[in-house]
Amino acid sequence: MLSCALLSLGLATARLPSNALAAHRRGPLRPPCTMQMPNFGNLGSKLMEQMGLGEGSGLTKEESEAMEARLKTGEMSFDDFLKQVKVMQKAGNVQAMLKNGPFGSGPEAAAQLKEGERKLSRYASYVEVMESEDRNNPSLLIEEAKLVRGGAPPNRLKKLAEAAGTSIDEVGQFVTEFALLRKAAVAFANGEDPNKVRAMMEEEQQASRPPMNRQMRRQMAKKKKKASSSSGGFGRR
Repeated sequence: MLSCALLSLGLATARLPSNALAAHRRGPLRPPCTMQMPNFGNLGSKLMEQMGLGEGSGLTKEESEAMEARLKTGEMSFDDFLKQVKVMQKAGNVQAMLKNGPFGSGPEAAAQLKEGERKLSRYASYVEVMESEDRNNPSLLIEEAKLVRGGAPPNRLKKLAEAAGTSIDEVGQFVTEFALLRKAAVAFANGEDPNKVRAMMEEEQQASRPPMNRQMRRQMAKKKKKASSSSGGFGRR
């Protein structure tokens, strides 16, 4: 399910490096993590079924076909994402679906699954409070997120953050991850090599990160050491 891909991106901290966002950040910067992407392989014509949005999802045939067309052309909308989340939540098996993704098993994976489920709900709530213009045209927020990195004012992001009761940094992270997910959806739907897609996505995510300070580097080193000594955990198969 493509929402699982977003969770994989989301658990990696893609931050928007800008003074404008730094002023609204709550708490210290978290060190970036290596992005993990699930292996969708060649979804082909079974894209919607793989996403859990085929028969029994509550979508009409026309709605399903229209959504599939948007995913394949890189035009996935915020409403498409919201529908994915609602289908997962309605089915009551969010964690079961996520276990089939990149999270693995064990205590550490269980904690990540819970965090991923919370993140899905939080991101869905951002979409629900978006102004109609932004919700209907994702490029408005996506382009602003890019411009903010160069010092532009986060006008739309600020409105969304205020409506959602969170920070500009948090909604900016969601928008950035959503833009990356759009690209991943196109690549996976067209049967591109998942490893190449992962490499491309990781490179783009690296470009969106601010440079790590000494404290962040120490935290990152500790995290890598802990991961290497564990037999389970995020991204392990």
